[in-house]
Amino acid sequence: MNTGDLAASSRPDRRFLDFSLNGLSLVSLFGGAGYDGLISCLWIDNAAAAPASADAAQRLLGRRSGDAPDGTVSMYVCAACGDLGCGALTARVELHEDLVTWSDWGYRTDRVGDDSWEVPPDIDGIPVRDFVFERDDYERVMIDAIERIGRAPEAESLPFQGRKHRWRRRV
Repeated sequence: MNTGDLAASSRPDRRFLDFSLNGLSLVSLFGGAGYDGLISCLWIDNAAAAPASADAAQRLLGRRSGDAPDGTVSMYVCAACGDLGCGALTARVELHEDLVTWSDWGYRTDRVGDDSWEVPPDIDGIPVRDFVFERDDYERVMIDAIERIGRAPEAESLPFQGRKHRWRRRV
């Protein structure tokens, strides 16, 4: 069984909570696969970004519907503006009794005038199509993320020292 968690991360103009699996940053893995302009949808750099980031966390908890036209949830978005049209990695988030599943990953953009879609490749041997997590641990991490987003930017300082919660990925 693998573990997943969130850790504060940054780009030149943006601070965000990044997803990781077994200590591997997904933003780094996706960046290495050609999606380097994308960051997690959980921004913590300023109070103006807090409502959109809290909404993203609610979607990840299954409390709001997906923000993409097909009902999937934006996971990694444009670092400059967060708009799906600039490019985003989205996934279907499904909550089951004891598990949470991220599936149907895809890259979305509308720069060519329509809703283009492609499935991202496996990255460093990690298939980005289906991730399954223990629900209780996952929900604790996401609720902690909402609290951290609400404190932005005052209470967040990089680098983040330690993690409060982790969630497990079923293999």
